[in-house]
Amino acid sequence: MKYILFLIGFLFTLPVYAYAADPSVASFIAGSYSLKSGQSASFAWSVASAGGYSFVIPCTVGIKFKKTDGTIFPCDTPINSVSTSVDGIDLSVWNLSGANKSFTARVIPKDAMGADYPLGRQDIQISVAPVAEPIEGLSGTATSTPSQTPYTLSWSGSLIDGVNLSISCASTIRTTSTSYGAGEIPCNTYLFTDGLPASGSIPLSFNNSDPFAQNITMTLTPMMASGIYNGMQTKSMTVSVESNIIPDPITTTFSVSTTTERIPDGVPISFSWATEKSAGANLQISCNENISVLFTVGSASSTPKCGVIAFDPRISASGTGTVVFTNKSAVSEQITIMLVPERKTGGFDATRGKDISFWIVPKTIGASATVATPTSSAIPTVTQASIQTSSPLTTTSAIGAQTTSPQAKKIFTKPLARGSFGAEVRALQEFLKKNPAFYPEGIVNGNFGPATARAVKRLQEKYGLASTKTPGYGSVGPKTRALLNSLAKGTD
Repeated sequence: MKYILFLIGFLFTLPVYAYAADPSVASFIAGSYSLKSGQSASFAWSVASAGGYSFVIPCTVGIKFKKTDGTIFPCDTPINSVSTSVDGIDLSVWNLSGANKSFTARVIPKDAMGADYPLGRQDIQISVAPVAEPIEGLSGTATSTPSQTPYTLSWSGSLIDGVNLSISCASTIRTTSTSYGAGEIPCNTYLFTDGLPASGSIPLSFNNSDPFAQNITMTLTPMMASGIYNGMQTKSMTVSVESNIIPDPITTTFSVSTTTERIPDGVPISFSWATEKSAGANLQISCNENISVLFTVGSASSTPKCGVIAFDPRISASGTGTVVFTNKSAVSEQITIMLVPERKTGGFDATRGKDISFWIVPKTIGASATVATPTSSAIPTVTQASIQTSSPLTTTSAIGAQTTSPQAKKIFTKPLARGSFGAEVRALQEFLKKNPAFYPEGIVNGNFGPATARAVKRLQEKYGLASTKTPGYGSVGPKTRALLNSLAKGTD
């Protein structure tokens, strides 16, 4: 009995606790429920019967948040307070997904012990329009690039997590990059497993095997989250890749300022030239020991020997200059000057050049004297028309502009051999090609090459002048020259 009374007395002495209300969110509002990217989302809330709150925004792919100080506000990361019942926050919101999207903002009240009470939470849904350009800038070295020349693609983005690169397919273009590794870059696929930075650059190189320039397109796709890309707001750049085939140079014009067939000793003659698909040009003269030549192009001058390139470094691909001839002989002498274009790979291509021949009148004779050399039918008239071909692409002769009639009488006066060039070589070729048995190739280009040498050998063998063991076999010496003159006169 005493025990029962004691127990009753103990129970009456215990404090009496009232049942408290559950924690709740008394109010939760947003400044706007529909935003454009970059606008501020304002939230305010209060909690009741609570020991604080948690504010959190669950992650939504493509949605980014920034605090007022410009730092990133992380999604799925709560802001907690155990002492404040009324609060708020301002965040700028960016939608990088390419389409309208919504995100959720959530306030969760805490109980008296500071633990979240999820049953009392409140949510707000906010709609956000997409950013206009997630990739803010894209540029390349140029819109046209030679094959196998370093090319740099650069881009910038301040909000995105990164980008990835894909390159269009072109059957004749091989694309490589030191950033990608060895081998050819595959087309129409993301190139980098982990993507590229939001801002950066990448070195590329293109090699186009087509004879003509071809286009290739580089496309950057913005990254919304790791491995997730926004394919609706890509940014592209197209570049024209030049052919890796080096074209043959072409001499389009080589002309002089006079139309006379005779040039007085010491009188400057202006000339001009133009080439295409060349790195530059140069000048050569034919061999005549009685004639010396002075070329002037810009501030450079040259007095070249025969068959030797006049200028080092070479002259420009197009330009003008002057030439002065000096004749040490007592009679008019012939000289040929040749304009040769430079290949892009180096060296000069005489087969793509043009030449002009002059008769230089010595001072002792005077400009009005009669030329006591070959007949007038063999003397070229120097005119603009006479030094241009109708189709430069089919010109195979450096002397192709000075065409003489195959029926004209030719007087051969000089020794000719492999490496010789000029009007007299052309005359020899014109004569030889009349007989296909001697000269089946029939090439008339003013250059004494292998085919011309073979034709001379056949002529010498036919008339018993020389053989394989005879000095001068395949070249035009005194005996062969006499034979040619005799045969040429017989064809008149």
